[in-house]
Amino acid sequence: MRKSDDRRGPNNFVNAVVGGATGFMCAMILLLIAAILTAAGKVPEKFMQEVAVLASGLGGLIGSFTAARRQGGRTLIIGITSGISMFLLTMIIAAFTEKGALSGALTPAVLIAIMAGGIIGSFLCAAPARGRR
Repeated sequence: MRKSDDRRGPNNFVNAVVGGATGFMCAMILLLIAAILTAAGKVPEKFMQEVAVLASGLGGLIGSFTAARRQGGRTLIIGITSGISMFLLTMIIAAFTEKGALSGALTPAVLIAIMAGGIIGSFLCAAPARGRR
């Protein structure tokens, strides 16, 4: 007997938001590590924009992988929606913290990095298609 969609677990929206929050927290931890390394003089300060984009991409990858693993199926849709929710969470927090954060040149790069990380993370989680009997 097959399981119905109602009994499989949380719906797509909840998984996408959880994945976005997980990715955001991972990106913030990576940025904290980068800030500590910059303060210690290990990483030059001129590389902080690239580090921010890289941390956003890795956060998107981890968040979408987490959300897709929780969902089980439809991994690409979950990965993209997880990336969208992470980007919206980032932009909402940026709107309340700094005046010029939303109109900066870094915003499109962060969006592309998060979405690319979301797609790659969902592909990493995707199981190979099984043949029908």
